[in-house]
Amino acid sequence: MDPHTARLFAEQLARWTESHIHLGRSPLKKVEVFSSLLTSAGELSPPLIFWINRDSFMAAGVVLFPSGHTHDANDSGIHCAEALGLRHFISWAPKEVVIWEVQSGGCQKRKTLTLSGHGDEGEEAFRETLLLLLEEVKMLSVTGAIAPADLSPFYLVNLCLGAITSAFPFIAEQYLVTREAIRLGADPAALTTLAYHKATLTLLRLLALISYDRLPPSVQPEGLDRATIYAMETLPDILQQAMKPQSTEQPLPLEAATRFHHFFRRMLQLPQRKNHDFLTRVLQPLLAKDAPQLGGFPLPSENKPSSDTACLFIHPDGINKSTDEEVMEVASQPILAYTALLRNFLHIPPAIAQGTSVLRFLPPGAPNKVIGTLKDNRLPSMMERQELATLLRGSWPNRRLPLLAGTPLWGWEFIHLLGLAGDGASLELRIPDAWIYQDFGAPLFDLIKEYFVLTCIRAEGDNGLTISLQKTVDEDAQTTFELDKETRSINWSLLRSGHRSLLALGLRLPAYLFKWLETGTLQFVEPTHWPAEKEREIYLFAQSTLGQFLWSVIAGQTKLPSQKNLRQAILDQGLPLPGAEILQSLAPIPWREGEKIPRATIDSELALWMDNQSGQNLPKPLKRPARTRSSRRAKTTLPLTDLVASIGDVVFRDGIPLFPEQYLYDYYKPQLTPYKWQAPLRVSEVFFGQYTLRDDLGTILEVEGLETAKALVLISHTGRTETDLPQELQLTATLLERYIRDLRTLKDSLYQQVNRHMPNQQDAEDLAREIWSGQDLPPWDILEE
Repeated sequence: MDPHTARLFAEQLARWTESHIHLGRSPLKKVEVFSSLLTSAGELSPPLIFWINRDSFMAAGVVLFPSGHTHDANDSGIHCAEALGLRHFISWAPKEVVIWEVQSGGCQKRKTLTLSGHGDEGEEAFRETLLLLLEEVKMLSVTGAIAPADLSPFYLVNLCLGAITSAFPFIAEQYLVTREAIRLGADPAALTTLAYHKATLTLLRLLALISYDRLPPSVQPEGLDRATIYAMETLPDILQQAMKPQSTEQPLPLEAATRFHHFFRRMLQLPQRKNHDFLTRVLQPLLAKDAPQLGGFPLPSENKPSSDTACLFIHPDGINKSTDEEVMEVASQPILAYTALLRNFLHIPPAIAQGTSVLRFLPPGAPNKVIGTLKDNRLPSMMERQELATLLRGSWPNRRLPLLAGTPLWGWEFIHLLGLAGDGASLELRIPDAWIYQDFGAPLFDLIKEYFVLTCIRAEGDNGLTISLQKTVDEDAQTTFELDKETRSINWSLLRSGHRSLLALGLRLPAYLFKWLETGTLQFVEPTHWPAEKEREIYLFAQSTLGQFLWSVIAGQTKLPSQKNLRQAILDQGLPLPGAEILQSLAPIPWREGEKIPRATIDSELALWMDNQSGQNLPKPLKRPARTRSSRRAKTTLPLTDLVASIGDVVFRDGIPLFPEQYLYDYYKPQLTPYKWQAPLRVSEVFFGQYTLRDDLGTILEVEGLETAKALVLISHTGRTETDLPQELQLTATLLERYIRDLRTLKDSLYQQVNRHMPNQQDAEDLAREIWSGQDLPPWDILEE
């Protein structure tokens, strides 16, 4: 039976079954067609599942359509029955309907309902056979269920998946109509992700509480979410931290809470609910199934970190079961909850640090190994770039990093991880390949060349890479390029001193073209040795099939340069050119500017020189993602909104100073005093060095020293309502002096940029104040007091 016919037949059987259910003479409540099940043999979709209670995952039977291979059908039936908690399954074949009984991993026939086998059965004959089958299923629903103590881990896996699947639509709807929809700009993808995270976290919290017997059986659906949050306080600290609600999390809607309550009540009936070894075998396939949707990825390699290694995992899809290493993790909160729960059940030491944001993660100690995946290609806005630049000060406190506006989020994260890695550390990261040919990649590669050795780079699909780095200096090191069917090696010192396009050429050139690069048939041209007298011939070469291919390798989808811009484009992008003798051979080709390029003639001439021993045709240009470029603003007068954004990009490119946090990096654990308020503060009284600060909402703070008072006033006018300041007044004074100096430097830079665009002094002053007030900075007037 072909798939289309099988679906039509299954849907017809399902309609007849639903009609039978509506008569009220069956314990069945629902029938599903080709519903997905996760089994020990992988994901299977049996044509029909008969349900007694879908929300509690209590099935009565499962029907398969054999394709002629009874053995294969029986294997699938055994796996489906195991996942549904049944001792039987049904095969509906052309000549008979067989009820099979599962026994010790095998199966035997329990009962057979015979069909004519001639293919002439009418609708009534099929319907009568179905009704006979449903009567058998009615009896088997009582006698054919597996005892709770004998249920397979995959039964619980599907019970968990069913709870998430049934509750998720109601949670997603809730997120679409709450304040989060406004905060996120009603981005459906972001809201859907948050909703799925909420569903998954709810399930994991319930599993943790049930396994420790911390949630009272009397809890009702309307109080389930609140009771779960309260009861989490009784769990081990590491589970509390991994599963605690975040600021973006919304309460469970009642419809979703009802679905999870069914799950909770069903789990209370199962003796395995407190068996941590058994639950581990539930969580592992559940995480493997769920990880891609939660932002988890397989590790770039199977190499296990060495013992006693501080290892930072980035967006993993599981846990490393080693007990020797100190583990740190950055992932979505549901994956962190999964890994924390798995380690708890396996009695493996917990992660020493976890985080949900790469850029906000500061490890307790520099990691010796960083391994994982970065894939977020979103382009941050100007305001976001300012915040990201500020966050990079945590990993690069003494370095200004001139990242371009077109740098995707993963690029910022990559730079942050480079800074976090300890001396001698190794990094293995799967990242997009755009940085090797787009403009934003130049600062990234410069940083790699300065602090690291690129030990290996491996192509992953069409637009991905896995790179291995060592944080050390070694001029004699070799860089390995791993292609699908070939491995190449280039001296690291050559890559460091050469053009960045060597990375793309090493990864994408066919073997015979790479040989031309090695032997000098193709070579890079230095700006001081540009053959200006050969620009016509260079242009013709760039327009050849070979030239177009090389250009697509090093420049993505950027168009070939015009003859006018040829020199600068080739030098910028690093296009290798043939030697003077080969270029000279193109000189006789008849062509003048404005005429059609005689590509076939150029290709024929080049073929005489290139000695293509492989006999292959020259490859066609690669299809690559479009380049991401920041807009080049005109030097003429800009619209005001564009002018504000342009000035902000320059002045605040390193971010907004965060006081006092960033200024405390150079001091080891000073004693701090916490302060809280509700609105901007002002000094109301001074008495012998004691300052009284008030806000308009009634907060009163008594502090010692002018430095502390001024610091609190400045911080309160940046929109914050709490901070920690050093108890030592001299330290506060030192930090405050540095902060004010940085603010005045920003102010001077802002004036300089504004005056370049606004000839009128008053207009410039007004615009500068407007831009300043749009940042999280103290007002100018307070700064000068």
